[in-house]
Amino acid sequence: MEHETRADDSVGHITITVDALRALTKDAAREGAKQAIRELGLEDLTRADFRDVRDLLSGWRVTKNAVWTTLVRMVTATLLTAMIAGIGLQFYRGG
Repeated sequence: MEHETRADDSVGHITITVDALRALTKDAAREGAKQAIRELGLEDLTRADFRDVRDLLSGWRVTKNAVWTTLVRMVTATLLTAMIAGIGLQFYRGG
């Protein structure tokens, strides 16, 4: 990595290869992820622990969607049943 330094010690133009830039960003991303894990207090967890948490969250999402779908179906079925019962009562009473 080359750089041009001015008299005031600020950086002018920097020339860097694509591979060096990729390595630099990869290292920065890795260090940022490590710092985020430390700040969240999760540094004691293993990769398997993270996989388990991810699986649990995925299961939670599936369950949550199933519960909402079931709830909507139950409400719809209840409303339709009440409407049909009301129509039936009108016919039974002679309308």
